[in-house]
Amino acid sequence: MKNKKALKEYIYRRPLLGGKLVLLGALVMFIWSGWECILRYDAMDGMTKAYMNLVKTYNIPIREAIKNIWNTPEARQDWMNIIVLGSISLFGLFAFFFSRFWKPGFFIIPVCVLVMSYSTTDSLIVKTLNLFESIKYVSAGAVIAGEGLNIYSAFVRKHKYKKQLAQGRKAARRLPAHGTSKTLIPEHKKRGIGM
Repeated sequence: MKNKKALKEYIYRRPLLGGKLVLLGALVMFIWSGWECILRYDAMDGMTKAYMNLVKTYNIPIREAIKNIWNTPEARQDWMNIIVLGSISLFGLFAFFFSRFWKPGFFIIPVCVLVMSYSTTDSLIVKTLNLFESIKYVSAGAVIAGEGLNIYSAFVRKHKYKKQLAQGRKAARRLPAHGTSKTLIPEHKKRGIGM
């Protein structure tokens, strides 16, 4: 228990190598996904209000209205995009606050790969020309690289600490130059002349 605490202190004595890269990438990811989520919600809001107005006017049950929206592939995709972008935004915040630690990297890296594979459109032209797609790749790539550096530097420090610990134990077990502690002969003080 004591060794674990000392090891943790040793690892985090200095900031990990990729901390700043994760911090910057996560911040950009949060801003990008949050902004795109707001834009998409704003675009959907007017259409949803108009649809709900029709529901009120013609007394259509709300369950039927939701079912109708869900059965329309484009509308379903738009709502799924908003939900996923909101989730990515929250994930960006999580990565931002845990940027100085190395263990969350084992969760953050696979999620960043999923973020990179996610796209809000199927159109190749839109994917190529969409600035948000480029920002997504750069931010997720920066987080992956930073977390990779964090994990690497933590393992290097862990190995270094264990090596120092082993050397300390070896030095403690080393036998004295004159034999064992039981057979040591005390050194006599040299007497001066005339004494």
